[in-house]
Amino acid sequence: MNKFFYFFITTFLIATCFLSIYLGSENFSNINWLMELRLPRVLLAASVGGLLAICGLVLQAIFSNPLCEPYVLGVSSGATLGIVLAEFLGVYYDFAGMSFSGLLGALFFSFILLYWAKSNRISQVQLILVGVMLNFFGSSLVGLIMVLLHPSGIEGVIYWMLGDLSKAEIGSSICAFVVLIASVVFLLKQSKNLDALYLGNEFARGVGINTLKLRTMMVLWSGIVVSISVSLCGMIGFVGLLLPHLIRKKQGILFKNTVYPTAVLGSVFLVFCDLVSRNIYPPKEFPIGVITALVGAPTFLYVLIRKNKT
Repeated sequence: MNKFFYFFITTFLIATCFLSIYLGSENFSNINWLMELRLPRVLLAASVGGLLAICGLVLQAIFSNPLCEPYVLGVSSGATLGIVLAEFLGVYYDFAGMSFSGLLGALFFSFILLYWAKSNRISQVQLILVGVMLNFFGSSLVGLIMVLLHPSGIEGVIYWMLGDLSKAEIGSSICAFVVLIASVVFLLKQSKNLDALYLGNEFARGVGINTLKLRTMMVLWSGIVVSISVSLCGMIGFVGLLLPHLIRKKQGILFKNTVYPTAVLGSVFLVFCDLVSRNIYPPKEFPIGVITALVGAPTFLYVLIRKNKT
């Protein structure tokens, strides 16, 4: 059954990518144009969608909270703040699409959350509220700095803060895809440890896992993933919230059964959202974060309400 399911979602991903390459408001008659302009964008959407989805899966294990994902917790906002602050100070540096300052910003916000959750014994809902406040704080500073940096390009600033795949290049898209493959392999090797962590600190310690070391390693990995995603296409929310819940209902909670399907469906979801954003009102293009939020925000409220009832 699992092999059939894996084959089905992989085939569905390939079909969605081909559909997204060939459908659009622009009528490309030359196959080279499609490969040079549309292929990098679709590959980037698939890579970032998969990365954000499995990042949400891991963050939910780290914080033992099914409502966690990079955007909701403010990790994406921290990465964005690090990027624009470095640009403002004139010390911006990136490598293969990843901003070092974005990584520092994402890690800073992540460790704030981790410290807060550990030291204050706050509830799951309170942790989400802390993340939301970090998100608002970071986004406000980002907006202020970017308007100071680019006073005549506010529209571009808004597009980037809401997610923008229009600047995709083949080199950075391939790098993001390689990071996605490496991340899936890495998480599969850590699947048993993550399973124990998802069941709680006491259980994980009881089976001999160093929870502090594991959490630190996973926060570092999630910071890298988020900083790459934000560096390449801005802030895209709710991908890491929606997909893990759907996969767990189908595959259960074991990471060895959920990592690959979550990555694939995350890719499918973002590629499809990009297709919608380009074709819903041509020749206008909507920020992809708007499309993901229209799906993710109601899902977040539904999960939050159901969590409070239980």
